[in-house]
Amino acid sequence: MQPTTLRNRNFALWLVASGQSQFGSALASVALSFLVLEQTGSAGKMALTLACAVAPNLLMPFAGALVDRVNLKLPLIGADVARGLLQLLVGGLALAWGEVPLWVVNGAAVLMGLAGIFAGPASSAAAPSLVPPADLARANGLIGGVGQGA
Repeated sequence: MQPTTLRNRNFALWLVASGQSQFGSALASVALSFLVLEQTGSAGKMALTLACAVAPNLLMPFAGALVDRVNLKLPLIGADVARGLLQLLVGGLALAWGEVPLWVVNGAAVLMGLAGIFAGPASSAAAPSLVPPADLARANGLIGGVGQGA
């Protein structure tokens, strides 16, 4: 029997969208850090912004437990919408004000990180509903590859 993972339209669309979302979130985190570096000239403040973006990952086990109790569409779509709005907010403030206060940038980084800790477990939990059990190992491999590529 041939594997059908990539022939599954829903899985293929979800995989591409998930990869794009992960890539965009990674770029946004780096962009925020370089915004801080450009505005302050301080590598320490840049590192603090990066730390703010990844610190919420410590709460991911708790977020995973919460995600298991809700419809997966809510954390998947909600996290992407929240991250997108935060990125637009910081970008708009940078264009309007010229310089965004550090507390706004770091606050946005924390909030984007919090949104991401819900999207990660929800993304992992979505695969079994998109592919047959026989293709699940292959699907998880593709998901991991896309995540590492992003």
